[in-house]
Amino acid sequence: MQTIILQQTELGDDRYRVRLTTRDCALTLEHEVEFTYRLDPQDQEAIRWYLEEYLDKPFEPNPEIAARTEQRMAALGEELFEKIFYTKRAERWWTRVVDDLTDYRVEVVTGVAGATAIPWELLRDPTSETTIALHAAEFVRSHRQARVQPRIPEAAEQLRILLVICGSFADRVGNP
Repeated sequence: MQTIILQQTELGDDRYRVRLTTRDCALTLEHEVEFTYRLDPQDQEAIRWYLEEYLDKPFEPNPEIAARTEQRMAALGEELFEKIFYTKRAERWWTRVVDDLTDYRVEVVTGVAGATAIPWELLRDPTSETTIALHAAEFVRSHRQARVQPRIPEAAEQLRILLVICGSFADRVGNP
């Protein structure tokens, strides 16, 4: 499988370096950008509410709030896309890849500290309106210090865990 790797490095003061590379691809690219990014606390809360609470309370006025949140998530994803693919070379590469995105694995590699700083799952091409996490064959996150013991949150800290388990339709229907 062809792989697109987005390696995020935290530079401090909401500054990041992202190195985009491809592996096993006929269309190779090595591209690096630096930018400032900070997700507004209101946007963070709106996205958290949308993902964690909205489906439990789909009553008025929540559908209207959810629609605004969906529009904001699309805008945030497009802003992030533009920060990464702002050069002509990267744009040309992307226009050749986007139609075959279902053949690609997208890996986001971060340090533990920066794992939640950038909402990569929202990354969206404004031209094709393609949300990359939803169209790629695989979209995964990993971190560089995989052998380092993670810090366990203090009892007073809130810990949120999202677990998603899925299989293909063919696995459920055709292969009992």
